[in-house]
Amino acid sequence: MPAASPTRQPDHLPTWFDGAFGQAFLEAELGLMMPLVLRSPGLRMCWILPSCTSARAAPPMLMPNETRLWRRGGDWCLGSESVESLPQQEMDLVIAAHVMGSNADARRQLDAIHSMLRPGRTAFLVELNPWSPFRWQWRGCGMRAPSVWRLSELARRSGLVVEASYAVNPSVSKDSVGTLLRHDWRTPAWLPHRSYAIRVRRREPGMTAVGSGLPVGLALGAPGA
Repeated sequence: MPAASPTRQPDHLPTWFDGAFGQAFLEAELGLMMPLVLRSPGLRMCWILPSCTSARAAPPMLMPNETRLWRRGGDWCLGSESVESLPQQEMDLVIAAHVMGSNADARRQLDAIHSMLRPGRTAFLVELNPWSPFRWQWRGCGMRAPSVWRLSELARRSGLVVEASYAVNPSVSKDSVGTLLRHDWRTPAWLPHRSYAIRVRRREPGMTAVGSGLPVGLALGAPGA
């Protein structure tokens, strides 16, 4: 059974995403992602979000079964409780937004996401762009964000296939929702964008596996949760 708390840490204070600006930013960001994620087939999906507040506020999906997890320090939480195991090869779609942290921490999260996905299914990894001028809005709030290149490399090491990357520019203005575009890997082109998303997939059976999965754990969540 995989440990949901690989590195026990003190409870965090409310995150940047619990403030009014952070909530509006996350809402706009996830709104921009919807045209992409709604193309993913399947019946069961999992949100992994940076706080309890953001997990509760995430928009409903069209898949009938949802699990909503959030991170508190090194813990995975379902509702207000920490959990000790994660769904294994049950998810058709995982959206993990702003939960990676340091490189070592990101590798653990990616291993868990790999284990949660059914073979051939998709996850979206959404993070703030640490090279953007926008970083001054969240630096100093105890948050870390890996670069798009580093997160892509860590995802590959966890056995995930990196399929595409997207530049995301959510707007908290009522006059605009912002922009999302499929992107390339040229450094200067990434610098202005506030955040990014990477689409990854778990390999189908028979393909060369990279990395190791986690042991079978206990499924979490109920239909419509």
